Formats: sequence, structure tokens, C-alpha cells
Amino acid sequence: MTTVAASPVLSRRRLGRATLARQSLLDASNADVVAALEAGHHERALELLLEQARSASGDERDEIRRLMVALFEELGQDHELSTKYRRALASTLY
Repeated sequence: MTTVAASPVLSRRRLGRATLARQSLLDASNADVVAALEAGHHERALELLLEQARSASGDERDEIRRLMVALFEELGQDHELSTKYRRALASTLY
């Protein structure tokens, strides 16, 4: 799995609970996503979110999309994970 080259504290701040809370998705169903982000396993978090997007519909699917887009922005639009999972998300949604 790919991780962002940053300190664990910065990684947690940027990609952990703050992002999920900001997106109103911090609940029991996303505990595994939060844990992956806090451990610096960004690819695993994106995999989990993509799986959720595949089975979700309506507002829930849109919330997952918004969260993934926020993670892409925080990783950087040119980051390899952003590129890979942006394509996968587009394929899932459309």
C-alpha cells in the first residue's frame, strides 16, 4: 500500500478524523476508514470508500463521492492514489 510521505501527526490531522468530520461521515460504518487513514494507509481507506460507493445510492453515494474528492485534494491532485482512485470512482459513478 502507498502512504503519503508525511509525519504521522500531520497525516492524521490532514487525512484522519478532521476530514471525515468535515464531511459528516464519522460514524460506526466508517470506523475502518478512519483507522486506515490514521495509520497512514490511504490506499486502503480509498479502497473501502470505493467499495461503499459501489453499493450505495442517492445521498449516501454523493457523500462518499465528496469525501473521496476531499481526500484527493488533500493528497494532491497529481498523487498516484488520487489519479488511480479518481478514475475508479468515475467508473463506479457513471
